[in-house]
Order: sequence, then structure tokens, then C-alpha cells
Amino acid sequence: MINIVLLILLYNLVMSRFSRGDILSCGLVAYSGKQPFDLDKIKLLLYMNSIERGKDATGIYTPTRGIVKDAIEAKDFIPRISDLKPDTLFMGHVRSGTIGSNTILNAHPHLNSGVVAIHNGTLDNHWSLCTKHDLDLSEFHTDSQVLTALLAKYQNTKILEEILGSAAVIWSRFRSNSLFVYRNKDRELYRGKIDGGMYISSIEKSLKMIGCTSVMEIKEDYCYSIFDGEIDRQFKVKRAVPVSTKVDFSKVDDQDYQLVGRWLKCEMENYSYANSVVKPCKRGKYYLVREATAHNMLVVEDENGSLMRPAHKKSFDLKNSGLTVGDFAVAMANLVTVGENPTSICKKGKIFLVTEDHQIFIKTVRDLLTNETYALKIKHLRRAEDSEIMDDTPIDEANCALNDSCSVPNSTQALTDEDHEDLMDNMYVPSEIIHDVLEDISTMVDKLKIITKNDLVTYDVVEQLEEIVMESYSTVTDAQIVLEDVKEDTE
Repeated sequence: MINIVLLILLYNLVMSRFSRGDILSCGLVAYSGKQPFDLDKIKLLLYMNSIERGKDATGIYTPTRGIVKDAIEAKDFIPRISDLKPDTLFMGHVRSGTIGSNTILNAHPHLNSGVVAIHNGTLDNHWSLCTKHDLDLSEFHTDSQVLTALLAKYQNTKILEEILGSAAVIWSRFRSNSLFVYRNKDRELYRGKIDGGMYISSIEKSLKMIGCTSVMEIKEDYCYSIFDGEIDRQFKVKRAVPVSTKVDFSKVDDQDYQLVGRWLKCEMENYSYANSVVKPCKRGKYYLVREATAHNMLVVEDENGSLMRPAHKKSFDLKNSGLTVGDFAVAMANLVTVGENPTSICKKGKIFLVTEDHQIFIKTVRDLLTNETYALKIKHLRRAEDSEIMDDTPIDEANCALNDSCSVPNSTQALTDEDHEDLMDNMYVPSEIIHDVLEDISTMVDKLKIITKNDLVTYDVVEQLEEIVMESYSTVTDAQIVLEDVKEDTE
């Protein structure tokens, strides 16, 4: 036991220096043998996969205990299985969510009609497979749930020939002692032997660290049937493109793919499927685009992660679907920092200012109150409406970058002459500082509609800035022109 703890500490130190946090991959762990597994080895494999891979959720399955899972990291989950009775079969999963919200329901393992499964990867055609194989879309939130349902429906591996995307999957029949393992070229998976049993992990070196010998990779595009720690049989899975995919996906517009991962506002409700149990999108509500399909149809989910009825893209406000530098953005979830000691960034509904396009799916945003910046995924943000900007960013928060000591009355109160004088004293800065912040102002004025870029060019900035602010003060209190770090630069 002491050696296991030392290995965990050593591995934690190494991985803190060589993190793979930029790779969205789940971690798989499994065991099969005549003798029960070693619980310490199982804990170490789960912990190592969590450090290097998934941190969103953790879950396990044994025939005697059944399924235990939660939307927490392995380090917090492992104490819950300290009394787990060792068994002759084990399946474990640490999730790095890509499709579907981070909930206990979406955590692995999944159980469907007597089949228990864990999956690492992202399928590209799971909704099309639902339609093709007569599955009810409303029953699923993730691609992994769809895959489990298809394995359960047909009770064979033929469905693996139809999936598109990355996949390493391990499954078993509930209360059975047989284990099935498959991976394609897009996801790695390894096996090793120790004490007569076979351990499986997504990380090769983790098997070596627990003492496994004959560690080797699960062969690409092969399915293994494993019983009592031995490979009973193996066969190659033919990767063929389904006919339905040839028909559907060739008709998907390239522009529609760019909508995936964005929040769209519904402008037109769709009641065309009168007998469908899946709810339609409601006008005025926002929905996250999961997938673009044929004929300009979008698969979307609501703020709770529930799948909605597929709708045509013309049902949504596409004009305001993107986020660019200078836009205000609304957080669509409670957000925390990533690391050993995560701290809260904000509550759902917080307003941020977009300051940089970091990557295609990442935006750098700034908190107007604290001036802290964060790199957030676009699936966690949507463009703020004007009413939300006015309600969420009071003048004292927005002007904290201008002058921490400024005292401006609430926007609902009237200004006195003394208030105007105090405001002007705090707003006046040397011309060189004003010129430094002009570019920041000009990126926002079109949106704020207080003054135009032409005003900034034609006015003598040094002499007339106070006049501009004074003339437009009645709307400044709502619109929030932010002059960044002026006080700091003048001190």
C-alpha cells in the first residue's frame, strides 16, 4: 500500500509539469481475471487517468456492486469506493465531456437493456444513427448513450462498422463475467497481465507502474472477447461509411458546421411534429447547437442539457450568433478554474467583455469588476442582449478601471451640479493617456451608440472629451464606456 501511495505522489508531480490538459480525452480502466482485482491497483489506474485525462466525472462498475458514478474528479470519488469488494470484472471511467452537460446522468458507465458500457471518444454521426435505427432522440444526451443503446439493441458488434469518429469502448452484459473491448485508430487503449489477471487502461505507462508485464496496445479496429483474464477470441471490425451518411452529410452546408457549439436565440417555434414527445424550441429562449444535419436542420439542447426537437436554422437569430472582440458575453453556466484547488469564476448569467479571439472555440474575456481575464469555451458563452448589459454592469463596476475612487450616483438617480463636477475631476486625464485608450473606446462605440467613431476623430480629444462625456452622460450610466487602467497609468 505504501508503494502505491508513493507512486501516486510521484506521478502527480511528473504530470503537473507535463500536463495534457489541452487534449479532450476520457480515460478507460478495466479488469478481467479468475481472481478478484487488486483494489489499490484499480485506484491508481483511475487516479492516473484522471490526472492526465478526464476530470469532469468518474464512475465504476462491478457485477456485485453495480454502477457507482458522480460528476466529480477521481481524487474525490476514490474515497467512496474504499470499501469496494474486489470482483473478477471491473470497468472504470473518468470523463472529459465533449457532448452533453456535466451531470451524473451523462457520467459513465451507461446501462441500457442489460448492457453496461464505457466510451472514450466523440462520435460524429450518433444522431443520424438514432434516426436510422429507430431510437427516440429525446432519450439521449450524449453520443456514448446512443452507442450503448445500439450495442444493447443488436447484442453484437455489427454496429461498430457504422460509427464515425473516435472510439475506444469497453462493454459487458450486466452481471456477466465476459468483457468486450474495441478501439479504432483515433483512440489508444492498452492491456497488461499481472497475478493471472488482465488490466486495461488508456495510458500505457500506468499499467507498467502497477507491475503489469507483456503490456501491449489493443489492436486498431479489432474487437476482443475477454473471459477470466484471457482473450477468448478477436476479430477485425470493418470500418464502412453508412449509406445514410453518404446521403445526409453530403448535403450539410459548411456554414452550418460553424454553428455547432454556439448558443442561438429561437425566433420561430416549430410545431410540425404534432405527435413527437420531444419538446420544440420556444421563441425568445437560447439553445446550444449540438450538430448540423441535412437540409439546414440543427440538433439543439436547452440550458439544462435536454435535447429539443430538431429545427431549421432559419428558426434562430443567426445574425447575432457569433462573438467578436468588443462584444459583451453572458456566461451560460457556473464556471470554475481548472486545477488542484478550483475556485469560482462566476455564476451563470455573469456579463463579460470579449477581449481576444484566442482559438476557434476559445474566447478571452475580461471581468469588468475585477479586471481579471479568462479563456472560456464558446459553448459556455453567448452574446449579451442590450437589456442584460444595462442590468448587469452598473457604472461603479465598469469605471473601476478608470478610477477606483470615483463616486457616481446610481443610474436611476438624478445628477446634481456637485456630482457633475466630481465626475469631471475623475474623468480628466493627460492627452497622452487619452490617446492610448482611444482605440479601446472606438471598438465599442458602434455597439453602445453613444458617440460615433467620427466624433472621436473630429473632436480635439484633450479639450473636448469632457464635453462628450457630459453630453452623453445620461446614457453613459447604462452603456459603460470603459477606459482601461487610466488611474494606474497616471499614478
